[in-house]
Amino acid sequence: MTQSPLSIGIVGCGRMGRQHASTCAKLGHRIAFVSDTASECAEALAADCNGAKVVTDAENIAWECIDAVIVCTPPAARGPIECRAAQTGTAFFAEKPIGLHSDQVKGVWEALRGSSAIHSVGYMNRYRESVRRARQALTGKEVIGLSASWAAGKYSKPWWGNKDQSGGPFNEQCTHFVDLFRYYLGDIDEVVAIADSPDDLHSAAVVCRFKSGVCGSLLYSCQSQTKQMSFTILCRDGSIELSGYDLMFAGSCQPVTAAWSAEMETFCHAVQEQRQDVVESSFHDAVQTQLTVDAIGEATASGQRVSVRAPSLCV
Repeated sequence: MTQSPLSIGIVGCGRMGRQHASTCAKLGHRIAFVSDTASECAEALAADCNGAKVVTDAENIAWECIDAVIVCTPPAARGPIECRAAQTGTAFFAEKPIGLHSDQVKGVWEALRGSSAIHSVGYMNRYRESVRRARQALTGKEVIGLSASWAAGKYSKPWWGNKDQSGGPFNEQCTHFVDLFRYYLGDIDEVVAIADSPDDLHSAAVVCRFKSGVCGSLLYSCQSQTKQMSFTILCRDGSIELSGYDLMFAGSCQPVTAAWSAEMETFCHAVQEQRQDVVESSFHDAVQTQLTVDAIGEATASGQRVSVRAPSLCV
């Protein structure tokens, strides 16, 4: 049976807001409104979306007129829109990270209790074909360790280098790999870490122990002129290796936007079918990733081993 097109709102009209709006339009859905504190960005995206309405204040969203909202604001602005969506039963997609720290989004956790709202978070690597194949390849294997490195440049957005706006480089960038650690081996029990600066984490080395007892290491830097990423899962009978920004197997390739398109197509399908189970990264799952990133920040600041807190308010 053909599903009716969704009516979707976009909050945050930067790079990812434009990317997700484009994907939704290609899937046949309608962008009902766009909102951004920079009015020129909102107006430009509205013009590209067949005259979508510009909402100057996101608090004035007409929730009864939309099926879903996509939140692509800087991390410091996260929480209120997602919370209101959960309260009204409106589906929401939030870009990663979900905030500067987990305490910022406690209101969303509470609002999701008993809510029927479909929810998803933009950890797009979970939607890469290579990443999924690597996970499938682990079936029946005994994992003995995990090692990854992420080196890239700083983003040019003015809010990105401001810890009060982004949570710092590690929180904004390396959260992707922390999430993949959990995607492959489950929740992390405790972490130790050192960094160039306990406050900003422009470069950091992290060692973690998973609840399963397996250990992993992660090296991060935002001071590279090129994107250098590698991800190795060590098994007793060999290793599985992914490399590059797209985390590909050697000799394979995939369009850069494929993961973004796949995650948004999955979200829209989940909303139409009312199936939370098809979403790869729920808000609850993303909370656990954020709690792990929080623990890494605490470990670099204290120089001590830090246990990852349990999401006590998470349903």
